[in-house]
Amino acid sequence: MVRIRVVRGLWNGNLGASQLARRIRKQKAAGRDTGMVSPSIPLPVRTLVSFVFLSLITLLAFSNSLGVKFVFDDEAGIVDNPMIRQVFPIGRFLNSSQPLTDFSLALNYAYGGLEAAGYHGVNLVIHVAAGLVLFGLIRRTFRLPGTPKSWRGRADAVALIASALWLVHPLQTESVTYLVQRSESMMGLFYLLALYGANRASDSPRRGAWYAFAVVACAAAMASKSVAVTAPVVIALYDRTFLFASWRATIKARWPLYTGLLATYLVPLALGVFHGLFFESPETATVGFGFKGITPIEYLQTQPGVILHYFGLIIWPIGQCLDYAWPVALSVSEILIPAVVIGLLFLIALVGVCRARVWGLLVFSVFLILLPTSSFVPLKDPAFEHRMYLPLAPAIILLILGVLTVHERLRPAAAGDSAVGRRIGLLLAGVIIVLLAIMTRVRNSLYEDPARLWADVAAKAPHNPRAHNALGFIALQDGDADSGISAFREAIRNDPEYAPAFVNLGKAYFKKRDMDAAVQEFRVAEHLSRASLKAESNLLFATALMETGRTDDAIEQFKLAISKNPELDQAYYLLADLLWKQGRRDSAVGVYQQAIAVNPSLVEAKVNMGLVLGELGRKDEAIATLEGAVGSIRPDTSPGTIVRAHYNLAFFLVQQGRKSQAEAHLKRVMALKPDHPYAARLLAEVEGSGHDDSASNAESGGPSSP
Repeated sequence: MVRIRVVRGLWNGNLGASQLARRIRKQKAAGRDTGMVSPSIPLPVRTLVSFVFLSLITLLAFSNSLGVKFVFDDEAGIVDNPMIRQVFPIGRFLNSSQPLTDFSLALNYAYGGLEAAGYHGVNLVIHVAAGLVLFGLIRRTFRLPGTPKSWRGRADAVALIASALWLVHPLQTESVTYLVQRSESMMGLFYLLALYGANRASDSPRRGAWYAFAVVACAAAMASKSVAVTAPVVIALYDRTFLFASWRATIKARWPLYTGLLATYLVPLALGVFHGLFFESPETATVGFGFKGITPIEYLQTQPGVILHYFGLIIWPIGQCLDYAWPVALSVSEILIPAVVIGLLFLIALVGVCRARVWGLLVFSVFLILLPTSSFVPLKDPAFEHRMYLPLAPAIILLILGVLTVHERLRPAAAGDSAVGRRIGLLLAGVIIVLLAIMTRVRNSLYEDPARLWADVAAKAPHNPRAHNALGFIALQDGDADSGISAFREAIRNDPEYAPAFVNLGKAYFKKRDMDAAVQEFRVAEHLSRASLKAESNLLFATALMETGRTDDAIEQFKLAISKNPELDQAYYLLADLLWKQGRRDSAVGVYQQAIAVNPSLVEAKVNMGLVLGELGRKDEAIATLEGAVGSIRPDTSPGTIVRAHYNLAFFLVQQGRKSQAEAHLKRVMALKPDHPYAARLLAEVEGSGHDDSASNAESGGPSSP
């Protein structure tokens, strides 16, 4: 393997940062920088052409992702995420472990609500931007004066090919098309910007500005996703490998940068990330030592197999899966063989990075970037492809350098043969880029159809309860409750303690109007995990309890639904109805008022509140409330509700002696429901009285109750 040698004079550590910058600029000015495809084409033009090519090839690969709807954790991370419902005050985002990501999602929501295309557009822009930064970083690194001349001569080509491969690789779909994983791509973008800033500081007269740029980018990466905690280490290793002869010289020249980078660890510390790793409650933990689904030892012994799978997908991206539900490695063969392979690779990389070899840095960087998610710190899911978003970059660069090294050692000495070889190499690279882009489009097409996507997961991971649960939910949404129930039962067969499947079983039985069965399944879900019932599920649970006569339990579930989602107007409305039926009229009025405050156009709540006020003898308030109900009638208001609003208003108007006002409402009732049992008699009384507005003592039927 060819070894990159650093700038002469740094090996003994005699040059400081300023001297280093001057040396690099001087050598470039002297013409030693030959890192170009064609010296006749100016650098800005080559850069622009490269940027356009990278943007277009990425758009080709991912354009069909723009029509994909929300999938999987997009529901929790975007659709049901209250954090992103407003942009201000910005300080609220500090309650999130990934505030910068959530802030970007909030901007998306502010601009386009829950229109998925807008989120996809931003994800695609972030991904392209990361690829362009990667291009610049690789090119600048390969054009360093101390690198081998043959490599500097290929700087543009290597940067372009590596960035294109990284941008269109199918492994990237989970970080781009799967919307909530914007956290991964944003982290990757800022991580690369931090490296780029450190690189620029090596030869810039504005070294301090670039140091500050790198530090801010590093902090932004950690605020996007905390796995960026490895960035300061990778930057230091990069400096040591490419610029300095010893750690002493590295630290002497770059200590201001490293001080700033170390300060960025205050970001995850302030966000509670480190505290959560050790002290989060087992009831809520999905990562860290509080999570009880897998022990640190079990997680560690599972990761070599996972990492080997990742490496296989780099070379041969076939068999990708959105949700592996990767099982814990338990047998000797599952643990030993992958551990030996990965252990040897890690040791080789460690030796290489200690000797400041480029290949050592690249391999070690892959392991280092994966470290937060692929070590002994337990995560709920041992494997997800989006974790390879950034590690894929050094892996691809390593493969390209390996091919270049083999080519240099095997090529004929004749220059003509070398030129032909380069053309063949570029052609092969182009073919691979196009093939990967096509494979990415095919992968994206799965996301376009959730049923196909989850069927694919179920086929590749049949033990995965989430896959069967998702398929059941899709069937339920399509109106096929029986197929949904079968899929939910399969999910439970794979994991008898998988609470979401029991929740969805409850919803399926509710849809079938089998309220006793619905109550049973909701109770099991609540026993397994109270957190598995979201506000809407509590509402359905409460309704099923109410309809089966379990009044007190229903009231408790209505209150739980309201506590989880104070904007759930139906929960207030049904709770108030239940309180009314129990004779707790004053309490019912208060809850109806809350329902109307949440949704001023909730006609049904106003009608029933008017009736309760009438029963309490507060007739004027009842009339005012019912007039509000009539005024709130919408085109989609049910005819039955309209009839009740007009009739009950007329009834109380008659009782208050305001018969002339009641007549129009009674005629409206008769027009909508000619066979109304009381309206005809009351109308006859009003018309027979000659619109005498004296108080009526007639008994012509009471108000219409729910």
